[in-house]
Amino acid sequence: MLIVGATGYVGRHVVEAAAQAGHDVVAHIRPDSPSGDRAAARVVASGARAVRTPWTAEAWYRHLDAAPPERLFLLLGTTAARARAATLAGAPDASQTAIDLGLTQLALTAARTASPETGLVYLSALGASPTGNAYLQVRATIEAALATGPNRFTVVRPSFITGPDRDESRFGERAGALAGNAVASVLRVFGGRRRAARWASITGAELARILVELAASPLDNRVHELDDFRP
Repeated sequence: MLIVGATGYVGRHVVEAAAQAGHDVVAHIRPDSPSGDRAAARVVASGARAVRTPWTAEAWYRHLDAAPPERLFLLLGTTAARARAATLAGAPDASQTAIDLGLTQLALTAARTASPETGLVYLSALGASPTGNAYLQVRATIEAALATGPNRFTVVRPSFITGPDRDESRFGERAGALAGNAVASVLRVFGGRRRAARWASITGAELARILVELAASPLDNRVHELDDFRP
């Protein structure tokens, strides 16, 4: 299993969950990451291997052609705060268009040409739509691209992802999680348990378990929301 976005909140949990389940896990770490050595050490400590394939089409084609993984996790995600910080520091573009969309498309294109037998697991978002906000539009664009390629895939659309072990303090995300949980509570009262499961927030560890279990099964070329997995 090759995990792209392995240093993010969900990605770290996926690395750990997949390694604990006995899978051969390779975690991709951005080559120019200032915390790359620390991230690589954490990956190795979890029982996985770290790679730092450069973000170029040629490098990714060579990587996937030489060692095609059975499953490729596409978990990339950035924030507006990171994008602003990168701009102020004169660093490369860290916007959602560049990271969530551009780098995911690069890895997806490489997989299509170099390893069409690799199954793809994509982390999308509840409400992904071409008419949503920028974040949701990116997710909808990748979902549409997956549906046109040769690789089998599975997409998961969680609601807000949060937890006490998250490195960053995200006020908007925490507020959204509270709102989503409130909606879920109302739905449960009125018998809408499946819809409640869809709206309730989820921790990185719980989401990682779902993603790893999906990856270990035959991929179904479907978009799943959380009510498919929660009782």
